[in-house]
Amino acid sequence: MNTKKEQYQILFTQHLLNNTHKKIYSLNDVEKIINKVIDSCVPKIVTSVLEQQSLNSELKLYTRKEVCDILDVTTTTLHNYKHQGKLVPIKKNGKVYYKAADLNNYINKQ
Repeated sequence: MNTKKEQYQILFTQHLLNNTHKKIYSLNDVEKIINKVIDSCVPKIVTSVLEQQSLNSELKLYTRKEVCDILDVTTTTLHNYKHQGKLVPIKKNGKVYYKAADLNNYINKQ
C-alpha cells in the first residue's frame, strides 16, 4: 500500500509521462502539471483531514483526572459512577479512559 506522499509522487510522475513527447519542460509546462496535481489532490487531502477530525472528536478520550476535574468530583465518586453504570470507562493500552460522547451525554442528563 502506498503512502499518501507516494500516491502524490506517482500522480505527478503520471502527469509528466502524459507529456512524453517533450524532453524539456518550460516553467509554464511545469506550472500546469503542478496545478493539475494540486487540483486532483487537494480535495482528497481536505476530505481526509475533515474525516480524521470527525473521527478524533468522536473518539476523544478523557483520563480519570480530567473527568474528575470536569465534573468536579473525587475519584471515589467517579468509581461509584462506574459501578452505578452512570459513566462506564474503557481501557486502552492498559489505561482507563472515558469517551467524550459518554461524558457529554452524562452532563446533558443532569
